[in-house]
Amino acid sequence: GFRPAPERTQGTYSKYNSIDDKIDDFFYYTTYIKYGIGRTTYDAAQEIRNEEITLDEAKALCKKFDGEYPDRFEKEIMQYLSIDKQHFPHAYQCFEQPKMDREYFMHLADRFRSPHLWKWEDNMWKLRHTPYEGDSEVLWGNPKGTHHEI
Repeated sequence: GFRPAPERTQGTYSKYNSIDDKIDDFFYYTTYIKYGIGRTTYDAAQEIRNEEITLDEAKALCKKFDGEYPDRFEKEIMQYLSIDKQHFPHAYQCFEQPKMDREYFMHLADRFRSPHLWKWEDNMWKLRHTPYEGDSEVLWGNPKGTHHEI
């Protein structure tokens, strides 16, 4: 039968969602950078719908884990994203930095931060709005642009 992972997946509290693909951690991290919604938000939203956790529990989990950098498989992912000069000499010359590392990855990722979602404050990136800020009880992410108050 199914067995959860022995440790929590970085970027969320879960030990059982999407644990069979090493690049998923980076997929959800870049989703957080681009849209301001991290893996915890996705997992918690599903568990709220399933009535497994409350909205207050979900907010606390999002505050704690959303946006956590996924370094568990970082070395393998950076190698996968790099262009090997020996095997791809022409392609190697087409990239400003063919060898991917965390610094360059973050440089690229930061270019996709939308200014209406993110602000640079206190020498770090911060979301302008979060699901856990203040006393607002608004569900986020409705594709029609409307919201539902709780």
